[in-house]
Amino acid sequence: MDEKIYMKKSFLNGILQKYPGKMVTVNNHKMHVYSEGNGNSTLVFLSGSGTYSPMYDFKTLFSKMSNDYKIVVVERAGYGFSEITDTSRDIDTVLFETRTALLEANIKPPYILFSHSMSGIEALYWEQCYPGEINAIVGIDPAFPAFYANMDYSSAIKKLIFISKILNGKLKCLLPLLAYLYPPIKYGKLDKTDKKICRALFFHRTLTNDMLNETKLITQNAKKIDKEKIKTIPMLIFISNLKGDWEKFIRDYAKDQNVEIVNLDGGHCLHDIFPDEIADRSKMFIKNIINK
Repeated sequence: MDEKIYMKKSFLNGILQKYPGKMVTVNNHKMHVYSEGNGNSTLVFLSGSGTYSPMYDFKTLFSKMSNDYKIVVVERAGYGFSEITDTSRDIDTVLFETRTALLEANIKPPYILFSHSMSGIEALYWEQCYPGEINAIVGIDPAFPAFYANMDYSSAIKKLIFISKILNGKLKCLLPLLAYLYPPIKYGKLDKTDKKICRALFFHRTLTNDMLNETKLITQNAKKIDKEKIKTIPMLIFISNLKGDWEKFIRDYAKDQNVEIVNLDGGHCLHDIFPDEIADRSKMFIKNIINK
């Protein structure tokens, strides 16, 4: 296969114009909201930081659940088919855009949130600010406030900016090849067409301005989460084999909460590696919630 095709702007624009979901306007920019399924419960999937194609990233997992639930993936600004913007990435703006995008797509609460990595912060803040909209949270190796709140990310941000300039400069030709290493393509059960689109999006949505600005504000955003203001809603958390502070902060936060924890022996993108296990366990979890 000729990888140079992913370098052509006309091809990329064609991919972006054939979005599979619904495009809505929020804060004067367009956001992509994908949905499928007709179940009584609505599952909203929120991607981790830097996920170039959230819809395809989650597809292997949600395709195993869409016969039972309404599935929704909201792609934040600068992600997937959504536009790249200069809007602030403070958590209030991000949450406002997510909630507005859902309503513009005629997808109303309550929701069960499936949050991966950094979006664990948004899920908790959502519950803190609008508790009536959230029935439960399923965390896929989610970030918790304490992990970010006292860390200095200045050096990491400088490195990301440096890498972004390189990958979007003379070495941009490497992006299509690097795409093969990313979990949705490497592990996910996507067909050839999906993988082709995925690689194109990887070329167009790697370390965007919005992603970099999110990273710059992550410590500030994490500090806005107040554990005392989050009621004890049901939570199911899948933890990867990343040890140390990541797991420690998850378990510390889960103390005295209505939380079920499942350890899976795999990397950070568990939803691509263990879709069957996560789907089956999540269905049991949701069934228990509904029956209470």
